[in-house]
Amino acid sequence: MWNRATRTLFAVATLIAVGCMVACSDPAADWQATNDEAKTAHAEGRLEDAETSFRQNIERAEQIGPLSVELVTSLNNLGEFYRATGRHPEALPLYERALEINEQRLEANDPELIESYSRLAMHHQQTGNLGRAAELFERELLKREELEDAAGTITVLNNLGLVLYLGGDLDGAQQRFEHAEEIAGEALLDDHPSQGLIQANLSQLHRVRGDLGRAKTHLESAIRIAIANEGERSLNVARSRNQLGEILLLEGDFAGARRLHADALQIVVERSGPQHVDVAKTLNLQAAADRRLKRYSMAEEAYARAVEILDKQPPGPDLAAALYNQARLLSLRERYDQAAPLFQRSLELHQQIYGEEHAYVSTVRSGYEECLRGAGRVEEADALAERANG
Repeated sequence: MWNRATRTLFAVATLIAVGCMVACSDPAADWQATNDEAKTAHAEGRLEDAETSFRQNIERAEQIGPLSVELVTSLNNLGEFYRATGRHPEALPLYERALEINEQRLEANDPELIESYSRLAMHHQQTGNLGRAAELFERELLKREELEDAAGTITVLNNLGLVLYLGGDLDGAQQRFEHAEEIAGEALLDDHPSQGLIQANLSQLHRVRGDLGRAKTHLESAIRIAIANEGERSLNVARSRNQLGEILLLEGDFAGARRLHADALQIVVERSGPQHVDVAKTLNLQAAADRRLKRYSMAEEAYARAVEILDKQPPGPDLAAALYNQARLLSLRERYDQAAPLFQRSLELHQQIYGEEHAYVSTVRSGYEECLRGAGRVEEADALAERANG
């Protein structure tokens, strides 16, 4: 039987042991365990469990420290989870917070910080926030130039030029692309893959400006560089042939465009497999040529295959556009009842990705409204128009 002193010593020892269990807990190990749980749940498709664990991991990381690498990783992980599940607007504040922490914890020219600017800029570009994307690419450009990083500078000039192009600043875009071309020449990178990307971007810009001759010249250079670096059946050759097909489509050579897209499709299937996203993109282009050739059944089949492939991916801009293309063709063929749900899905995705005020949303909504009126669903069309104007 224990006496009072023994019981007191046992109680004290127990308190010390319990206190050590709490105090000696390893926050980094707890964080890693929760991080692993979240990733496993995501991989297994248990999305609610994954989100809960990713959120808990941010709380655990905050206990490690407000400027810890674990907190940056946790914020980016939850952001990637939201992006992968189509919840782009929820991802961006997390990426922004991670960048703010990196700006405090890293040196100004640290490669990790510079890459943070690039990644966040691309996320904003994907969601249509082109102003913020351009701002971040400008920051990255300043750092690349300070480091005299020719290859990195070329890449960011290409990215910045593309953002300006998407925002309608064609002069600014051309200036960045040509600056990148100049640096590549000075660095003796005339046949470097980055130079091929510059030529492809310049081709796209001149195509939009209506100078199809210059567009073709740049594209021929892009194809030559891709073949020199990667061979005749490379993915970059396929992408450039797709671009050349788009030019031929504008020139009215629908059959020539169709041949190029069909050849590109073969290459993409060979290199990436039949379910790759690039297959869906090429099918969309081939369908556009078939539609111009009035091969409506073939176009419809290609659009349907594109949507089928993209439906297996996290929802994003490519699926939104493919649904719109398929719906528009069905509406053109007066199959309004089949087109309407596709328009609706496309509209919802565009709104989720780009926001209510984006031009893409307006375009899809107009097509949907026209489809509803064609189907005799006038009240629904009026309600859609009223919501847009309200």
